[in-house]
Amino acid sequence: VFPHGWDKTYCLSYLEGFKEIHFFGDKTYK
Repeated sequence: VFPHGWDKTYCLSYLEGFKEIHFFGDKTYK
């Protein structure tokens, strides 16, 4: 399903960045 370069560390860092963006967006929204 994922490209060969997508390992668990990349997935985790991507999810962490997504949560950070979502968190900051939520703060600015409120």
